[in-house]
Amino acid sequence: MVQRQEDLWRMQQRMASRVMQEVDTDRKLKIMAIIIDLATERNHRVHVEKVLIVAANEGFGDEDVLRTIDELLDLGFITQPEQGFVKRA
Repeated sequence: MVQRQEDLWRMQQRMASRVMQEVDTDRKLKIMAIIIDLATERNHRVHVEKVLIVAANEGFGDEDVLRTIDELLDLGFITQPEQGFVKRA
């Protein structure tokens, strides 16, 4: 009986971890889509403030957006051509 409970607990932990990974990936994809949609035709960059405004309208908090932008920068999906602006890499 104890072994079954431990197995069930491990399975629940794995499933919870997968759900958290999917939520994290979904958040990154949504912020990336906002950046791409807002990027100008001329230089393909967008002001971070615009990203914050649009993301807030979609239910994201500023801290989440800024953290996600940092993660996307670290992953190399976006670059920061100058202070306050980002663009797709």
